[in-house]
Amino acid sequence: MAIKDRDRVDEHYARLAKKEGYPARSVYKLKEIDDSKRILRPGHKVLDLGSSPGSWSLYASRKAGMVVGVDLVAPAVPEGPKLSFLTHDINTDPPQGLRAMAPFQVLLSDLAPKTSGQKADDSLASLGLVRAALRWAALLLEKDGTMLFKFFQGEDSQSFLKEEASPLFGRLTLHRPKAVRKRSVELYALCQGFKGVPDRKK
Repeated sequence: MAIKDRDRVDEHYARLAKKEGYPARSVYKLKEIDDSKRILRPGHKVLDLGSSPGSWSLYASRKAGMVVGVDLVAPAVPEGPKLSFLTHDINTDPPQGLRAMAPFQVLLSDLAPKTSGQKADDSLASLGLVRAALRWAALLLEKDGTMLFKFFQGEDSQSFLKEEASPLFGRLTLHRPKAVRKRSVELYALCQGFKGVPDRKK
């Protein structure tokens, strides 16, 4: 795809997000995967890590039962009956109040590090955030639950998926939605059938 064509695609998603009331075009990455795999359903409790500016959380609240977004940065969308936000560092343990809401049927993670421009370093930083998200999943995700996370491709990403992420789930598939920018190294891993943690304390 030519650069001008790619720019038109990017502009299309940006305009569509504004029209549909989402603060960011990233919502269409989640929507494409959800349309295909139906990961969000009525009655689901959803935890959205790295939720700011709030597009994923807002979309999920329109499809599921209850959504809690977690980020260090306040969202650009208001809370509502089915949508709440929590300011918290995911590199620390989940707060007790959030644990009391568990288990969640779906955990979403669009977490991304501050990029340095060094692809290897950015990929490792991205995987560090995914590891933190997996720790939260071990504490909060329902057995047989679903997790969708973003990561930056790099030298260690395949071994990470094989050795650290896949063993926790029954199925893991990779997705690159159309809304991902052409030059981006980001991919999304859809993990289904969480195997659970036998000695997990609620």
